[in-house]
Amino acid sequence: GPAGVARRIHLPLAAPAVATAALLVFVDAMKELPATLLLRPLNVETLATHVYGEAARGTYESGAAAALAIVLCGLPPVALIARATLRRG
Repeated sequence: GPAGVARRIHLPLAAPAVATAALLVFVDAMKELPATLLLRPLNVETLATHVYGEAARGTYESGAAAALAIVLCGLPPVALIARATLRRG
């Protein structure tokens, strides 16, 4: 039936694309600053807003750890995508 075809054929074919899209959305959402500044609740600070606040104050050393955390959290998904792309040719 249609459900079996979707489960056995379409989902396995779409899985790599869905996984790649999820990783790209994760990386982009993690570093997205304008949307974070507009949509965040009051008194909530994310890594991006912390880095922005420290950069605005001119205390770059205080924001360096948060900026490094953003890079370190974003690097593994990008490496996974690059490795999967190289493997597929």
